[in-house]
Amino acid sequence: IRMPIVMLNAILAGGISFGRVVNCYGRQQSGKSTFSLQTAQYFLEDYGDNCRVVIFDTEASFADSSRLENGFNLSPSNGEVEVVNPDPRVLLHFTATIEDTFNMIIKYVKESKELNLPTLIILDSLSTLVPARDIEELDKALNKGGIENSFAGGMMATPRIMGQKISHLLGVLPSSLATVITI
Repeated sequence: IRMPIVMLNAILAGGISFGRVVNCYGRQQSGKSTFSLQTAQYFLEDYGDNCRVVIFDTEASFADSSRLENGFNLSPSNGEVEVVNPDPRVLLHFTATIEDTFNMIIKYVKESKELNLPTLIILDSLSTLVPARDIEELDKALNKGGIENSFAGGMMATPRIMGQKISHLLGVLPSSLATVITI
């Protein structure tokens, strides 16, 4: 998968291989999302109608679709945001929990293998995902009229659940035509 940084493409013999997880990290506002979305543009150009880009937005950064649509010519077609010209190859999901996000990513990875469909998945941002049980506990506390200080899994729940889900993803990814970029 060709990337917007020519030197990276040269180092990686043309770009990112399928069946990989690539993690983009850096300071806030350093261009991680821009890099990923430009890579998605190249991906759509290079693979034409026979591909799919799936974007998971955990921060609701793309709730106003103008950045995706006008800045990167990525127009999601699955109804999460209103766009002028939806592209059936581009999907956008707003997610908050580790479990929901990774279950959906794994579903898309498996589909890419079954359908022989090159798929680029972007997860923006890994750091904001929380365990589903924390959301449930927060909802319970808010329904009672206040926020309690206890969460379901303890402070090690996030890395434990994240580790399990990433491990599962790494088990299905290598034999697929999918690549996952995490931010």
